[in-house]
Amino acid sequence: MAKINHRFDQVDCHLPNTSKDNYVVSVNATKFFNEPLALMDGGANGGIGGRDMRLMSYNADGRRVNIGIAGDHQMTGKRLGTFCSVIVTNRGKILAIFHQYAHVPEQEKSIHSKCQFQAHNNLVGDTATAYGGPQRIQTADGYQLPLSIRSGLPYIRQTYPTNDEIKELTHVQFTSPAEWNPNLNDDSRRLDYYEQYDINATDIANVMNPLTPRYSVPTVIDYESKRKYFAHLPASVVKATFKHTTQNMKLPPASYLHKMFKSPNPSANLKRRDEDDATDMIYSDTPACNGGEKCAHIFVGRKSKLTDAYKVKHQNAEDFLLCFQDRVRQRGCPTGLVADNAPMYRGWKNAVYLRDICISLWQCESKYQHQNYAENRWQTVKRYTNRVMDRSGCPPYVWFLALSYVIFCLNNCVDPNIGEGNKSPLQIATFQMTDISPLLYFYFWEPVYYLVDESEQHFPSKSKEMRGRWVGISEHIGNKMTYKIISDTTGNEICRSAIRTARDNTMKNLREDPVTVDKDLFNVENILSPAEDIANNKLKEVTSGNTFNDFDESAISKDIEIQLQVELDARFNDSNEQQTGHFKTASPKRASPTGPQRHVKQKRLSVNVSSYLSSLD
Repeated sequence: MAKINHRFDQVDCHLPNTSKDNYVVSVNATKFFNEPLALMDGGANGGIGGRDMRLMSYNADGRRVNIGIAGDHQMTGKRLGTFCSVIVTNRGKILAIFHQYAHVPEQEKSIHSKCQFQAHNNLVGDTATAYGGPQRIQTADGYQLPLSIRSGLPYIRQTYPTNDEIKELTHVQFTSPAEWNPNLNDDSRRLDYYEQYDINATDIANVMNPLTPRYSVPTVIDYESKRKYFAHLPASVVKATFKHTTQNMKLPPASYLHKMFKSPNPSANLKRRDEDDATDMIYSDTPACNGGEKCAHIFVGRKSKLTDAYKVKHQNAEDFLLCFQDRVRQRGCPTGLVADNAPMYRGWKNAVYLRDICISLWQCESKYQHQNYAENRWQTVKRYTNRVMDRSGCPPYVWFLALSYVIFCLNNCVDPNIGEGNKSPLQIATFQMTDISPLLYFYFWEPVYYLVDESEQHFPSKSKEMRGRWVGISEHIGNKMTYKIISDTTGNEICRSAIRTARDNTMKNLREDPVTVDKDLFNVENILSPAEDIANNKLKEVTSGNTFNDFDESAISKDIEIQLQVELDARFNDSNEQQTGHFKTASPKRASPTGPQRHVKQKRLSVNVSSYLSSLD
């Protein structure tokens, strides 16, 4: 019977990162028995997840570690993630959760770090009972699990979890989800080798030439490579954003997409603002998708710079009032409203609403639009929107989606011009820490696959995945990791949380990304066909350097015809074998979801060489 070791949950999320720490394990950690055992290594300063544990997700911060084993062997650049396994305790089976473990898929068995367990308030008694030890681990929740001794080393008996076990068993955390620092409890090493043990504080103070304390510095993160996830904001802004925000939410990696019934980040599901709101109307020369709007209202907080935009079809007071009510409903009521001198802001319905919520209206002087604070913020938003559309190559009708994406980035990124220069507009307005996890996985107009609803799935005629373009974060639909997507099939905007990137060539869905070619690429005028090109080259070879006037034209033409047909067949067959590209325009496909796909067909060119040579005469 063949044994298959590959599992489909071992999928790379392609998250760029450069932050690396160093892990060390014992040389005995690489020696395992033919049992479901994982070593409890007292000589390891970090855990390692092998193939006997299930990968749940990678760290959103993208940290990597270098693993050194006693000797000269070293593994570098291993990603950190969260793993799980099934362990039997005094209360029955549990699903053990291990955070901040290095993913080493080429290793059969996992390794647990004793100090990492102890840092999470677990009592690790790895001394065998034969020597008077407890030979068990007791968690802070009261669970006790025995240790097995093999060749004098303690092991934890654990098994790979099934889907049912993940759903049904109690989840128990053995390590902290916070960033693991192995140097947390290091001594300062201020004393050299000594012989007297009963010294006091005065003796220590009198020691001459004390040693310098030791410390370690983590590898610097490459913030330049992360700019594409933040609308190409400056690297200094991205660096400050990482420093003063959290990245606690995770997008579970999977090659098999499935519908989610529970939020993967429940902690993220857990309003009068002390500032004025400035507003202005913006215009576009292209109708927006999903509505055809060509204008929008932008709102900006004067202290926090918290920005929102709402598209409208009409430039009247009624549509503005609806937009302003949405702003108040979502962000809270401001202390006042600042606008230009347009009459729609002075409408009767607007005045009634402003009285009801007890805020004032201030309008700038006619022809002095620069007095409106929203004008300045709009220039920043417009500049970055143009940059995102230029870098992504998106069509103009997604201008409002690009605008909304830029506003989301500006709201969540640190602004050095507000507060003390270390807070984002959203943090200034809400007094809550900003989490940028939704921005770390995709960039604007990135091709992605999303899961089709079960009612629309047809096996085996259609794939369960469909292709689209990532256009932003859905703030008011689904969990915090739900995204806006433009479907390649319909061109409509949809919101999905079960998505994955389509940039990974090793995980392509060839039913959604077939080898297609545009019909307009065939029979293009003023372009030489392969036959014409070959015939011209052959005539040049035959007639070049020929000084005879009485050469046999029919024999030469016949010889050219034979050579031409042979070379034409070989060249066109080679070109057919190399047709692996996928021709795409900037806009999504507008085909029917049930319509046939136009694949590249293996056509054979048939050329009448004699007639072509005659035409040359």
